[in-house]
Parts: sequence; structure tokens; C-alpha cells
Amino acid sequence: MQVETRRQKGYDLIRCTPPQSRDLVVVLPGNPGIAEYYLELAKEVAAGLSGTSVAVVGWLGFSATTEGGPRGTGVVDLESQIQHGRRTLGELLVTNGSGSPPRPPRKGALVGPSIGALV
Repeated sequence: MQVETRRQKGYDLIRCTPPQSRDLVVVLPGNPGIAEYYLELAKEVAAGLSGTSVAVVGWLGFSATTEGGPRGTGVVDLESQIQHGRRTLGELLVTNGSGSPPRPPRKGALVGPSIGALV
């Protein structure tokens, strides 16, 4: 299984992709929205569900490597987090969490504790 952490502008994205992946589970975390907190969960779900990729989308401003919000803007409001979640989820659904080339998932699930469930 390939495990990749991408440091995006203001957030982190973790992908656990087994060979022959065709389904996708996306995790929108609770508080704090640090994707790395969910790394072990992502690995276990990907290993336990054959053919399933797992993507964990960290919230804006909750990165182990960034200070404050996106591009250093400081506090990020809830509406901005909601738009970030929608945009990133849409991108993942087009690529099945694998980046490129576009390959929509056969089946998908959305997991979101706490604030992740609200979004």
C-alpha cells in the first residue's frame, strides 16, 4: 500500500492507496483538524477494506508545517472550512484519491466525527 502525505497550502492531505484501488473513503476530521492524527485509522481502513483508498483531508490552518491559516492569514472561519471541504471532496471524487489520471471511485463513503460531520 502506498501512503502519501501532501502538504498543501494551509492544510495536509493523506492518501493510503492499495494496489487495484477502486473504492474511496474520505475522512473529514474533527477538532483539531490535523490529518496526521488520522493516519493509523486510514491505514487500518485501507488494509481492512480490500481495494479501498482512504483520503484524510486536514482543515485549513491545521497543518503540522503551516502557521495560522492558509498563506498565513490567521483564523479561518467555518464557512471557509466548509468550502474547503466541498472543494477537496469534489477533487477526490474525480480522481478516486489517487491524484491523476481521473478515475472516479466505484463506491465511496464519507467519515466525519464532530466538525467533520457538520461539514
